[in-house]
Amino acid sequence: LTDKMGAAELDMSQTPRGAKRAREFETQEKADVAARPRQISIVLTGGPCSGKSSIMALIRDRLSKRDMQVVTVPEYATHFFANSDGFQGEWVGTKKEEDLQHVFLNYQIMQENMFRDFAALNSKTSVLLLDRGTLDQKVFTSDVKIWEAALKRNNVTEHQLLERYDMVMHLGTCAKVGDYEWGPGSNNPGRYHSPEEAARLDAVCEDVYKGHKQLRMVPYCKFFEDKVELVMGYLQDALHVDGLAGKRQRVTVRLRAAAVPPEVQHHAQAFVITSTFLDEAMQNSIRRRVRIGVDCWCEGMRPESLSIDEALAKDCLSQSEMFEEREAIPEENYLARRVISKVQYHKIAVLTRQEPVDRCVLSFQDQSGSHYELFYIKNSAQRELVLDLTVGSSLPDWLEPEHSARAKPHPRWPEECAQEARVRKLGGDDAPHRVRGLPRGACDSRIAR
Repeated sequence: LTDKMGAAELDMSQTPRGAKRAREFETQEKADVAARPRQISIVLTGGPCSGKSSIMALIRDRLSKRDMQVVTVPEYATHFFANSDGFQGEWVGTKKEEDLQHVFLNYQIMQENMFRDFAALNSKTSVLLLDRGTLDQKVFTSDVKIWEAALKRNNVTEHQLLERYDMVMHLGTCAKVGDYEWGPGSNNPGRYHSPEEAARLDAVCEDVYKGHKQLRMVPYCKFFEDKVELVMGYLQDALHVDGLAGKRQRVTVRLRAAAVPPEVQHHAQAFVITSTFLDEAMQNSIRRRVRIGVDCWCEGMRPESLSIDEALAKDCLSQSEMFEEREAIPEENYLARRVISKVQYHKIAVLTRQEPVDRCVLSFQDQSGSHYELFYIKNSAQRELVLDLTVGSSLPDWLEPEHSARAKPHPRWPEECAQEARVRKLGGDDAPHRVRGLPRGACDSRIAR
């Protein structure tokens, strides 16, 4: 069909009238392309226990605060195995495995295309974040001939599959250095790959994507926040956004005037971040982030304002929500994060005895692109304003530091966070500069925001 259309355009362009129509068609086509929202597709790959789930949750959280739409494309095999009897061992090396790989590849290509079409409905820049891509399927295929058969049946080549993605991040597994747990009694009883198998799969994941021009290798790091820093650095360079990587600090501030300047309000976003701890040790928690109107955020600074629930009920933007389950692992200075559904969140929330903490955040940028977050704790006695900013950035001219206030880095585990755990009412007057509303272990400057 493409060849026929090309031949028709060639014949048409040989006449003056045809040449004019061809130019008009080309101009309109360029205009249509320019009008489409920008999309960037990024694959996260790597062996088992590489931190994909936590890093995906972090990326989604940070980019959506910067007025980007983050569309997460789930792992393809889970749809089938979680909703059936799962993979059958007798399929290995047979025609049934070949049929299975054909189904998987066909489904993943279609799924990616549909998510791209859905993302295009939004006028924002969209980042498609893929939990493994099409070529990851080759890693888990028992024989290269079966993989080649799947490519042939789907009429596609490996090069064409690589071209579908703008960037690939390979996250190294901890299995290569012996810091790996699996099976019953471990921190992940559902993980069934042995350390040797996990290390082998990690190497194969690297090999299948080595031909991609924008492959980024993120090695295993002893401290998980160092791995996060590498990922965010790559994203910051690729997307040209400030504040994803690098150290940040917080300072208690106050408004110079009676309100936030209108020009700042016009371009800002506002959120309510509700954190609820699930245990006395404050290591397990759930979190809800809801977008609200900037006017609602401004109104909330007044002590006599509506409660958060009442404000959300009347705010039309409250449908933009994201939910997470979090677990702090103090010995690794690591905060495991997993995106959960709204139903899962509320099922957990009704079972906890702890009071939730509401942090109201105004996210904005200055003319140079520096990213700031101004927040207050809704359920504290005072509406103390705290500004989160990149180390080295200056205060916006409409804010000034509180008397005797000085900038402090985000608290680090264990000293500051242990003290935070002893402060039962988070956000109280005796903890003005600490990270509030987050579980223990979440207080490092590079994982808390």
